[in-house]
Amino acid sequence: MMLKIAGVLLCFVFIGIVAATSVKRKRSAGSKVVSLSQVKKMRSTAAHEGKSKGQKCSSCKEPGKKLTFYATNDGRVIGVCSTCKPAVERQGLLPL
Repeated sequence: MMLKIAGVLLCFVFIGIVAATSVKRKRSAGSKVVSLSQVKKMRSTAAHEGKSKGQKCSSCKEPGKKLTFYATNDGRVIGVCSTCKPAVERQGLLPL
């Protein structure tokens, strides 16, 4: 009789430990998930405040709205604005 009670208590303790660790895992995994609506909201507010300037030109380092991307001879990818585009095309680089 005592062995059955000890076995039942041991099962309850084991189930409690498993439940506690699974709750902890769910909390830590949930913190890495970002909802898309939050990301869209952050991007739209940044654009309205003027914080989002776009990517910088690889040549003149000025933020440009539209960049054209080229592959260099050594395999790097560069993005250039419309003012730097003729200089890059004179080097013989082709757009991606």
